[in-house]
Amino acid sequence: MTSKRKSLRRSDKLIRKAIEAYDLGGCPFCGGPPEDFAPYTVGTDLLGQTIACCNACADGRIVSVLGIGVKMPDDQGTQWSIHDRAFFELHSDRRFHVRKPWRREAEILTCHVAEPAGSVPCNAVFVVRLAPGIRTRFLCPFPNPEEADEAGDEAIAAQTGQSVAQLLAKTTSALRARSENALLLDEVHLGLAWTALFSGKPWQTYTPTSRSR
Repeated sequence: MTSKRKSLRRSDKLIRKAIEAYDLGGCPFCGGPPEDFAPYTVGTDLLGQTIACCNACADGRIVSVLGIGVKMPDDQGTQWSIHDRAFFELHSDRRFHVRKPWRREAEILTCHVAEPAGSVPCNAVFVVRLAPGIRTRFLCPFPNPEEADEAGDEAIAAQTGQSVAQLLAKTTSALRARSENALLLDEVHLGLAWTALFSGKPWQTYTPTSRSR
């Protein structure tokens, strides 16, 4: 084996080890865990070590870029779909789940929904269980999402000014209307504009305050 081939094999091995370390331990600089579909950079740092880090930390820390990649979901699904599946398996009587979005999940959903009027901050993902194993998600503004989620479906519905039955009916009606238009199928699967369901609601313009929990 020539020295060049040995060098290439060693480089490939170092790159694979760097990616594995990133997948298991997150970004070595900010400590953030790798999120599905989030891009990352592989390269050598100031000490000549081969590392992989999130793109946000690469500038100024990666001296020589060896490659870029994207964190792909595992065979069980995306991080958020695995979380939601586990939630509804644990709470089989629940129809709703309100949670904070994964950063990359929010970026993906934002590409497929209309921006809420008045630049209302979308601080939550509203997950609706339509049937066992069938769910849809909305990126939306939501007052007190964590408190409502802990209290259950009735509390979640109350914050929208609806009953549980009304909220389910409005959600499924919006899905049905959009599924009739092939151009909007992606919007159905990846998220719907919350404002399309509850335009004009006073709570919708609520600006959530940051709270540490």
